[in-house]
Amino acid sequence: MPKVHNTARTESGNPIRQSGLHGLLALVAFSFCTPLRAEKTAAKAQPEKPVPQLLSVGMNGWSWETAGALTFRAHNPRSESTEFMVDLPAAGLRGRVRLGAKEDANFQVELPAGRAAFPGLKRGPRREGFRGVKAAPHSFANSDVPRESIRILLAPDAVAVGVGVFDAKLVEPLSPVGMVDAFGQYSRGDWPGKVHEEKELRILQKLPEPINPDLCDEHGGWKAGPQWIAPGFFRVDKSRGRHWVVSPMGHLFFSLGMNAVVMGAGSTVAGRRSWFQWLPPETRGKERDAGVNFYELNLERKYGPDY
Repeated sequence: MPKVHNTARTESGNPIRQSGLHGLLALVAFSFCTPLRAEKTAAKAQPEKPVPQLLSVGMNGWSWETAGALTFRAHNPRSESTEFMVDLPAAGLRGRVRLGAKEDANFQVELPAGRAAFPGLKRGPRREGFRGVKAAPHSFANSDVPRESIRILLAPDAVAVGVGVFDAKLVEPLSPVGMVDAFGQYSRGDWPGKVHEEKELRILQKLPEPINPDLCDEHGGWKAGPQWIAPGFFRVDKSRGRHWVVSPMGHLFFSLGMNAVVMGAGSTVAGRRSWFQWLPPETRGKERDAGVNFYELNLERKYGPDY
């Protein structure tokens, strides 16, 4: 009596030949298990839909056309970072906000009127104590979001633990008048290393030693690494199919830093005179309307006219 064969096929279509009862069991197992795996994979691949929340905006006497920015406070109480989308239909903008674990922070979204106050710049400066939200144009032509409100798109798990946005309001545009100090720095903030007086420029700071003598040779080569012939100059050599920079003493060398320092970093003055708290006199031989180079000016203040 000939053997009975039952033929099943793999997911790639190749036949699986089994004999008798074993083949029948294989066919039944294949028929029932394969759809379950597919359904499980499909269910896992579906992302959670964000939960929209509509918030009213404090106008403060401003309109979306005249206000400089929208500001708000965002709060994340959970122990992992999160992010969400912010829709501004009245301004035609959509931005993304990122919050760290257990973070509470203030944000600003620059509006068209705020950017227009700083011609020639990609964006205006941030308000003190606020982080900027990079927003891009977005169409809300078929959206049901009320024009004068904002929409927050939060993940369901973020909503469940209280991630949210508060105190949304429109604020006035910043003024560029006097925002650059006499040293070419932003005048409305402070940070370590900022120069406040000319005498601070004359203080010669001791720089840290750039080379660790225990790890590197006098040229910065890696002493513990492979040893090449030392011809006395930097060169490129090849070993095991790879090119390496070799120090004059025959050690592997790797450099990461500035490539060059140039003197031509000027700031445009034409149409922006009011932005500067101080400009050099015309007797310096510089064209004030063309630009001013605060780097050169600070070098002269630090080292004298013969720097």
